[in-house]
Amino acid sequence: MFLIGYGKDFQPMITLGEYSSLFLTLIVGMGIIFEMPIVIFFSGAHGIVSAGWMWRNIRYAILGIFVVAAIVSPTPDILNMCIFAAPMVALYILSTSIAWLVHPKQRKKRAEKNS
Repeated sequence: MFLIGYGKDFQPMITLGEYSSLFLTLIVGMGIIFEMPIVIFFSGAHGIVSAGWMWRNIRYAILGIFVVAAIVSPTPDILNMCIFAAPMVALYILSTSIAWLVHPKQRKKRAEKNS
């Protein structure tokens, strides 16, 4: 802001409100997305979702992930959307393995095996 006073015809391209809105959208959006393994952990532990169900519906999940990435990404280009979608797909696959580990059937199998 200090250097703006030196230029006569200079207009700032981005305002503080626009910057904070963009920053908040990105941080909150990615923060919610990175909670997915925790939600799947509790859902899998209670038997709401299973790894098999998640694996069978991976196509729909990837479609949903790309829709969310298009909403959260700051620009409308494909590359930026893919950059946002890649960690979400990896988190979905990680969540599938977490659901497999904590599902009640798997816990029962491990308990029988250890007995």
